[in-house]
Parts: sequence; structure tokens; C-alpha cells
Amino acid sequence: MISISCLVLDDDPIYCDLITEMISEQSQLFLSGAYTLPEEAILHLGQENIDILFIDMEMPETTGIEFVKKLKDPPLVIYITSHPEFAINSYEVGAIDYLTKPISETAFGRAISKAIKKIETTRKADITDSMIDSMNSDHEYFVIRNDSKYVKIKYKEVVFIEAFSDFVKIHTPAEIYVHLSNLKNIESALPQKIFIRTHRSYIVNTQFVESIAGTEIKMGDSIVPIGESYRELVMDRIIGNKLIKR
Repeated sequence: MISISCLVLDDDPIYCDLITEMISEQSQLFLSGAYTLPEEAILHLGQENIDILFIDMEMPETTGIEFVKKLKDPPLVIYITSHPEFAINSYEVGAIDYLTKPISETAFGRAISKAIKKIETTRKADITDSMIDSMNSDHEYFVIRNDSKYVKIKYKEVVFIEAFSDFVKIHTPAEIYVHLSNLKNIESALPQKIFIRTHRSYIVNTQFVESIAGTEIKMGDSIVPIGESYRELVMDRIIGNKLIKR
């Protein structure tokens, strides 16, 4: 079962809470964030990869369509609206579905089913492409600019990466590199088969994980936190069916 991250943006706190509750009732979904202000949501989207964005069509400062058009790489979008006639507009900008207020569980389930089917198809294609790229590639590394030079860092040598103001710190056994970027950008360059987001501010190489206790991961001499919204995905990826039962 895949895990799908969701972000909610609705200026009405009642509907923001309602969508949040509906997300919590779906086993495949987890809430990455819920906001009533567009500027807060845009900051979140700049730091994290989100699978589904639930967004109000009509807000005081902007419209849902205007908001999505400003995103460089938007997630799947499910619009929320009080006006059914806006539905056609939502499809014109590539929405996966729309929800009309008051929102019914049936309509929510329908929209989620569409989104999950789309995400599953996309992820299968991405995995296939990744496998082909891996087989055809002689280089398993990425390059950063560090001070005045370019540095090649092998994926297998990265222990974990953490957000640090407007930079990221890339931890390897030999050195810590500081690079001007954000986690979202660097995450897109990493192979998902070995790296996983554990927290808004951390990405880890699963091959270096020594143990998990509560909300912490031990990686050599370092401790990396597990965010509440990431815990289920982290436990599934790192432990999964590998736990030897009593």
C-alpha cells in the first residue's frame, strides 16, 4: 500500500478541519499540512513534495486556480468550491477532481480514488524509468557547488541531509557539505529506492539506519528525528515485512 501526502488550503477553518478529518480516516493518506493562509501553504510547498493539494476555489486574497498556476511543479489538485458551475474551470487547469460544499463522504471518496489511481500509475512508471536509468548509468552520484569548487558526492556515501536556513547540510562519514538549496530540490535528485524523507527538515539514507526508537533514528553518532506525519511511511519503508516475529 502506497502512502500519499496531502496538503489542505481553505480560508474557512471549518472546512480546513473537515478535510483534515476526512484525510485521517483514509489509511493511504497522511496530512503533511493544513492552512487557512495562502502564504503559509506556499512556503510548505516550497519545502516538501506533496502528492495531493486540496484547495479552496475562492479565497479573499487569491483564487485556487491562480494559486496553482503559480506553482512550478504542482501536485495533483482537488478543488473545493461552493459553486458547482466552477467545476468546468477546475478541469481546464488539470484538476483531478473537485468537491462541492457541503462536502459528502461519497464525493470525497470518489475524488481520492481518482487521485490514488493516478498516483499509482505515475509511481510505477517512475520506478521503471529509475531502474532503466540505473542500469544505463555508470555514475551513481550528484554534484554540488561548495565554496568555489564543484564537488561530486556518491549517493552511497550520504548518511543524511538536513535543512539549515536557506542551505542544506549533506552529512557523509568523512565530511559535512553545506550547499545553497532546499530539501525539495535535493530530494528530487536522490534515488527513492535508498533515500526517504523522515521529517520536514531531514532526508536519510536507509542503508545507514542502525535503529529506531520512538521518534528518533540512530545513524552512527547522529540522531535524526521522525516527524509525526512521516512515521507510518518511515516504519513501512525501513521495517516493513523485515521484522522477525516472536
